[in-house]
Amino acid sequence: MTLAIRGSGGNPAWSPDGRSLAFTLYRGGHSIIAMYRVGEPSLRYLAPSFDDDDDARWSPDGRQIAFSRAVPPTSGVAILPPRIVPWSIWLADAATGAAHEV
Repeated sequence: MTLAIRGSGGNPAWSPDGRSLAFTLYRGGHSIIAMYRVGEPSLRYLAPSFDDDDDARWSPDGRQIAFSRAVPPTSGVAILPPRIVPWSIWLADAATGAAHEV
């Protein structure tokens, strides 16, 4: 079986039971957390957005995945000083992909 993935993957993290892989999927202007379960034909995306998600980490029981989310700075605004990149920690349900900010 072959999966077609748009973008490039990085920062893989295996689930505690070894059946699922969470990783960062880089897509040019943003990145999202993707999850692959061995034997399934597609990926699941955890709270996809146009922000920069990274650093997925599994809970010890494998039910949740924590990850960081940063809002990318606005580019092309030369007269304004560089802005601070706000970030947050998110927690996703591994079974449904539903997530919320912690």
